[in-house]
Amino acid sequence: AVTATALLGNSIISMASDHGKHTDNDKHLDIQNVESSSTHEAHIHGIATLLIALEDSHLHMELHSPAMNLLGFEGSAANTKQRTEIENAKAILSNGERLFQFDSAKCQLLSHRIDFGHASEAAAQDHNDHDAHHPAELPHDSENHSDLTVHYRFHCEHPDLLGSLGTILFTEFPSIESLQLQWIVNDRQGAAILDNSQHHAVFR
Repeated sequence: AVTATALLGNSIISMASDHGKHTDNDKHLDIQNVESSSTHEAHIHGIATLLIALEDSHLHMELHSPAMNLLGFEGSAANTKQRTEIENAKAILSNGERLFQFDSAKCQLLSHRIDFGHASEAAAQDHNDHDAHHPAELPHDSENHSDLTVHYRFHCEHPDLLGSLGTILFTEFPSIESLQLQWIVNDRQGAAILDNSQHHAVFR
């Protein structure tokens, strides 16, 4: 499956090759930065990461966050209240068109997938499309950290007009203090940090 992480890595190599902006070592470091956003930083409470990659008219996005930011607990759901928190988070995260705004590009959500990690084996993967069922892949984490990953795929009617992104993640999940963005959009790449006072990023 196409992922934002893979597209970001490939695009960084391609753009560096085309424009001569980086040495081989620079390319390696850039790709490591993309990968670390969805691994090491995902274990820091209060911080979430959003990877964004536009491929033709398809916009791929990956949200990575500690379960604590979105559910209020880590590890497996132990009671009815925690299982309810999972269902509430699932409902909010499934509505990608409400969570994210894309100015004039007119991007429509085609599919999403939510990986709940350790939080619930029963809800480890949530699909809204009709792909074949795949067994849940639970992370092997000796420290029992719980990370959630949400994959989104949008179709943008006017991808050339995709110039910014807004989000209400901070409103829906107040425990998120910082959202770290990395993006490849229309042959431009960049990074930004959003927080409770800044919910909007411009791709330039």
